[in-house]
Amino acid sequence: MRHIFARRLLGLMFAGFCLHVGAAAAHAATPAPASLAARLQRVADQQDIERLIADYSAFLAAKDFDSYGKLFAHGAFLGPQGQVIASGSEQVSALVRKYLGGDPGTTVRHLVTNTRIDIAPDGNSAQAESFLTTIQAKTGQPAEIFRVAVYKDRFKKVAGAWVFASRQ
Repeated sequence: MRHIFARRLLGLMFAGFCLHVGAAAAHAATPAPASLAARLQRVADQQDIERLIADYSAFLAAKDFDSYGKLFAHGAFLGPQGQVIASGSEQVSALVRKYLGGDPGTTVRHLVTNTRIDIAPDGNSAQAESFLTTIQAKTGQPAEIFRVAVYKDRFKKVAGAWVFASRQ
C-alpha cells in the first residue's frame, strides 16, 4: 500500500512539474511588459487613486465637509441605482453636511478595505470597487458597526491629476 501511495505521489509531483514548466514556457511566449516608465506611471496612478479613497474617509471622520466636497469638483455622488444625488463641490458638501454634521457627540469612521483599482489602458480613467464598514460611537457608548456597503468608483484625470468622476 505504501508503495502505491508513493508512486501516485510521484506521479502527481511530476504532473505538477510538467504544468509548471509548461506555464513557464507559455509565459515566455507572452509579449514583454510595458516600458519601465509606463509601469512606474501605473503605480503612481494607483497610489494617487488610493489617496483619493483615503482622503474621502479622512475628511468625513474630521467632518471637513468643504474638503470632502472638493473631492467631487469634477464628479458626482450617486445613489444605489446610479442616479445622481449631488454633483460638484457645493452640492456634495451640502449633502454630507446635512446628514453628518448635526451630532457633534457621534464619532464615525469609515473602514475601506479590499479595494481593487482598474486603470484604463489609456491611463486617463479608472474604476475601483471597495468594501465599506462604517463604525459609529456616541459619547459614552461603545462603538458599533453602523453600515456595510460596497463603493463603486470612477475616476478621471483632469489637468494631469486624478479626481472622482463618481462614487456610488
